[in-house]
Amino acid sequence: MRFKALQFVCLCFLMLIMSIAVSWPLEGRKVRRTGRDNKTVITSKRASFDYKRSIAVFTGDVNIVDPEVRIKSDKLTVIFDGSNDVSSVTAVGNVDLWQGIRKASCDKAIYIAHEGEIIMTGGVRVNDGKDLVSGKIVHLWINEEKMTVEPGRLVIYSQGDKKY
Repeated sequence: MRFKALQFVCLCFLMLIMSIAVSWPLEGRKVRRTGRDNKTVITSKRASFDYKRSIAVFTGDVNIVDPEVRIKSDKLTVIFDGSNDVSSVTAVGNVDLWQGIRKASCDKAIYIAHEGEIIMTGGVRVNDGKDLVSGKIVHLWINEEKMTVEPGRLVIYSQGDKKY
């Protein structure tokens, strides 16, 4: 497996979590961002916040634009733990993540924070330029820098064949 593909997917989800965390206006949380281009914008047709259950749900054309990554999905659910840290993030429906020439897509992506796990299902494709990792299920362990793909398909081009 290409380490760059693993790094890309991990970075996208970490950026997603950071993006959601700074947009969640819970009591006592102050977030300060500086710089003209250092902002995260989350748009959707509907956003709902359940403060008692610590859940944020974005539905309909969810679009996250951040200086590092762009993410789109049909629905995004963020669950926070008792200390207002992100517990899990679930993106469902037409999930796409971009970072430069890198792109990942799937039907559903789940990030479990305390385990450092990302599970992508349904037609998963991770591209780094022309290189490709694909399968029905991609399971990533961020802290262990490990990835499994079931069934796995990997296409790698030599440096001379890469034209971006």
